[in-house]
Amino acid sequence: MLTQKTRPSGNVHSSSYRRILHALIPLTLGLFVQVASAHAPSHADKPRYGGEVRRAGDLFLELVVEPNGFAVYARNERGRPVLLADMRAEALLWTDQGTQTLSLRRVGGEQLVASAQLPEAGNFRVIISLTPPASEQRRVLFGPLSLANAL
Repeated sequence: MLTQKTRPSGNVHSSSYRRILHALIPLTLGLFVQVASAHAPSHADKPRYGGEVRRAGDLFLELVVEPNGFAVYARNERGRPVLLADMRAEALLWTDQGTQTLSLRRVGGEQLVASAQLPEAGNFRVIISLTPPASEQRRVLFGPLSLANAL
């Protein structure tokens, strides 16, 4: 007479797989939440003063073109203003006539301004360089810009 081997209910291997699966589900969901929050849109990349916003490392710079120059504002990734008082700041204006280094002067703690004769016709570009204390330089290019489109 043949005897059949009896198996216990639930395969030993399937219970191991279930335990692994139950451990992986929270881990996978946790990773998904972290990735989704890391790529969540930031409010810092929206212009607050009517200018153009560009990312410069961990800062967001907004360049606002005015008739006699431009202003620069900085925000962190959460959209909060960044104090620019301790930063070394430079600007380079690049037009069809050549380049010009501009001095940026601080107005309050959160704004830099530069006086410049911007071309009335044609495009120009502006390179802003900021160097925070004990950190590396952040450089960002704005443009092509046009005085006619900015005002």
